[in-house]
Amino acid sequence: MSEPITARRPRVFYGWIIVLVSAIAETTAFGAGAASFGVFLQPMSTALGWSRATLTGAITLQSFANLLISPVLGTLVDRHGPRVIMVFGAAVAGTSYLLMARVTEPWHFYLLYTTAAAFGLQEIGSLVGTTVVAKWFVRRRGRALAFTTLGNNVGGILLAPLSAFLIDAVGWGAAWAVLGFVIVVVVLPPTILFMRRSPEDMGLLPDGDAPQAAAQAGAATSSGSVKQPREEPRWGLRDALRTRTVWILVASFNLASLGISALVYHQVAYFRDAGLSLQDAALNYALFQVSAMIAKLLWGFLAERAPVRYCLMGTFACRGVGFLILLLGGAPERVYWYAVIGGIGGSIASLQPLIWADYYGRAFLGTIRGVLSPFSLLSSLCGPLFAALVYDATGSYDTAFWIFTATLFAAVALMFFARPPLQDVPPGMSPNRAAPGAAQALRESGEEPPKATAP
Repeated sequence: MSEPITARRPRVFYGWIIVLVSAIAETTAFGAGAASFGVFLQPMSTALGWSRATLTGAITLQSFANLLISPVLGTLVDRHGPRVIMVFGAAVAGTSYLLMARVTEPWHFYLLYTTAAAFGLQEIGSLVGTTVVAKWFVRRRGRALAFTTLGNNVGGILLAPLSAFLIDAVGWGAAWAVLGFVIVVVVLPPTILFMRRSPEDMGLLPDGDAPQAAAQAGAATSSGSVKQPREEPRWGLRDALRTRTVWILVASFNLASLGISALVYHQVAYFRDAGLSLQDAALNYALFQVSAMIAKLLWGFLAERAPVRYCLMGTFACRGVGFLILLLGGAPERVYWYAVIGGIGGSIASLQPLIWADYYGRAFLGTIRGVLSPFSLLSSLCGPLFAALVYDATGSYDTAFWIFTATLFAAVALMFFARPPLQDVPPGMSPNRAAPGAAQALRESGEEPPKATAP
């Protein structure tokens, strides 16, 4: 239940605590999930005699399960907040990882990894964390999401090398069990103590503004600290689905994520094929994450001043150049150049929720993102498995990587047309009052919003 809005501006805005807890959850979910899976891929394939396509099939099943869960998950976040969802996810993921230590058949691994990822890690991070943070911020949403999704990179830096060390020291089975213990210990306490749904639930406003400060915040823009605040758009699910922009965004994200999702799970194996040891491959993956962390902060601040779709175009282009470096660069130096250049494009995790929130508002953000997730996750069904099948058939990832390069640059071109959606404007009312999304779209296209006419 929401508390009355207080007239005082809080000394320390609680939203930054939400960012910290969400970042911790993102660190654990991504680090123990996607980042570590690639480290396990080759050792498990060798030890169990399974092909890479067989192991990667677990990712496809997980993605399919996400298609079914995400619409429900987004609605639950809007209605009930993140805390119960995240506690449930940590318990499920931790238990599944502990059991994964004893898998002997592919179906064992499929069942446990799908359960851990789709019913556990998905609830800890990804959709839940970024949706909640977007509800706590408007003017500073770019930097807040950037700081939140730094957790992905920290997870790659810490848990991918840890997984490699554990596999070498105690074997892949015990390594999975340790990761399960980490998930439970790291995620549960801060989630139970600190997570809240929205600022209004605590008698606050987004960005920590007092009511009078929020109304007068435009004066602060003279210092250039953040872009001029605007009344937020408020799109419902039905109206949002009728806009062309929604489907342009979905198509662009799918084209980009086809290769990005594949490389998340296969790049450590690719580095091993290039001649690096398991430890060096994991460290090079960590170098990529360091590059992405620096770039993510820069993109986050830039997105508060420039149209977010232009920022997304830049990240897609950098990832495409990263693939070209792997395909055309000299060995083994190419893998290090890829880590730097490709890492600069590693900000999609923060910019994607930002554009949904900026274009469609906070009120039904979880519902809109949840319902659209099945469409946006189609590429994660295909990308990793396609790369594995190409490798098993040819002994190389090159054919898949050329295709992924093309889809990334196609995503750049398509994102250019993803302008802010226009809402219907009642006669005699300015878009500034009736539909802020419309006013923003007009300004971005170089036009001025029409002035209100006298009745």
